This record gives sequence, structure tokens and C-alpha cells, in this order.
Amino acid sequence: MSGLAKLDTGQAPHRPAELLYYMTSWEFEPSFIVDVSDHIEDKRRALEAYRTQVYNPGFSGNEPPTFIASEDFMELLFSRMAHYGHLIGRKYGEPFRIRGLVEVKDLVEAFGERTF
Repeated sequence: MSGLAKLDTGQAPHRPAELLYYMTSWEFEPSFIVDVSDHIEDKRRALEAYRTQVYNPGFSGNEPPTFIASEDFMELLFSRMAHYGHLIGRKYGEPFRIRGLVEVKDLVEAFGERTF
């Protein structure tokens, strides 16, 4: 709804040029994979900062069980990142999907460092 001019948000209407889809509970064939190997511990700490949302054996809340609060969620997440990292020759990777086509202006700049 951010692109609707008649909806007063106090900001100018905005339509994004692209929509990127991040893999969560449904899987897809990725358009590209981002190497996240250098940031994996930052991601782990960021996820663990939400102790009431993700699996936390020390938390005794009354909330109903959810997918991300299950004991297997973190293992699934990091195993999937290891799988996609392996596909690009890295330790960890995150898959994304984009609708449509992506313009590549310079093949060497875009793909010149690939070694696999």
C-alpha cells in the first residue's frame, strides 16, 4: 500500500523497483545466494537476542508453540545456510528469489571472481 497516493502516510508514495523474497518456512529455487560466512556469529547473536521468540529452554512463558520457538528451528536455519553456502563454494549462504530478470551490466564485475 506504500504506493497508493490517496493513502495519507505523511510520506510520498513509493513503489519498490524490485521485490526480494527471503527463504523462511517455504522453500523455493533461489535466484541468487549471498555469502554470509563472515557474519554468521552476528546472526546467531541477533537471533538469540529475541529469547522470548526463538527456542529458549530457560524461558517459561505461556505463549502457544510456534515454528521459530521449536527446538529444531535454529538447527534447520543454520543447516540450510550451510547447504546454500556449499552450493556457492562458501561456508554459509542465504538464498533469495527475485521476480523477473536482473540486468547485468558487466559480466566480469558480476562473475569474474567465481572460482567454482
